[in-house]
Amino acid sequence: MNIFKDGILIDIDVGLSMTIKPELIKKFRSVEGKARRTIDSDSFLFPIGGSARFIPKNNLPIVIKKLETFKNKYCEIANKEINDELRSKFDISWNLYEINIPDPDLVPASEMDMALNIKKKIESFLETVVLQLRQEIKDSCERVIANVETGQIKGRTISSLKSMCKRLLNMNFLRDPIENEIIHFQKRYLDVYPTKRIREDIDIRSELIRRLSILKDLSENMAIVPDIIREYSK
Repeated sequence: MNIFKDGILIDIDVGLSMTIKPELIKKFRSVEGKARRTIDSDSFLFPIGGSARFIPKNNLPIVIKKLETFKNKYCEIANKEINDELRSKFDISWNLYEINIPDPDLVPASEMDMALNIKKKIESFLETVVLQLRQEIKDSCERVIANVETGQIKGRTISSLKSMCKRLLNMNFLRDPIENEIIHFQKRYLDVYPTKRIREDIDIRSELIRRLSILKDLSENMAIVPDIIREYSK
C-alpha cells in the first residue's frame, strides 16, 4: 500500500522575530493563523511525522493557491513594516514530502514489529479519513434538509452544497463509493436547478430533500468502511 500515490505530506514554516512591536506580531500571527487553518481544513493529520498533514493530490493545487495568498500578505506586511536588517527573517514557506512506509512482508525480522506498528497506524488513519468525510456529508445534508423544511433557502444554502460536493470529491483519495451518489446529485440536481426555482417550486424542494436523505443514509452506513479500506489497500 503506497498512499503517497494519492497524496503528500505538508509542513508549514513561519519566520518571525519577537523583537518587533507587539501590535506587529499580532498582524503576522493573524496571517499565520489563517494559513495554518487552511492547511488543517484541507488535509488530514498524519499519524507519523509529528505535525505533518496529509493532503490528497486532487486538493493540493487549491491549498497551494491559498497558501501563496497568505505568503504574499505576510511579505507585504514585512516589506512595509520591517527594516532591512530583520526583513529576511519574515516569511511563510511550506515543505512537501513523502516518508518511507516499510512493508511488513519485506523487512527483516528485526524490523517486523516496527513495520507492523506503522501499518496499524496507517490503517487507523485511513479509517479516520473515511469516517470524517462521511460525517461531513451527514452534517451538511441534515443542515440543508432542516433549512429547506423551514423555508430558509438562500443562495448560500445551495452554494454550500456545491462547495461540499467539490471538497469531498477532492478529499476522497480512498475512493469511497459514496462519491458516485455525490456526482449523480451534482449532475442531476445542483447543475440543473438554480436557487430561485428551488425556492419557488415545492416539487423541486421535495426532490432536494429526497436526494439529500439518500445521501445522508449512505453516509451513515459504517458497515462498508472496512471494505473501503481493504479495497484501497490492495
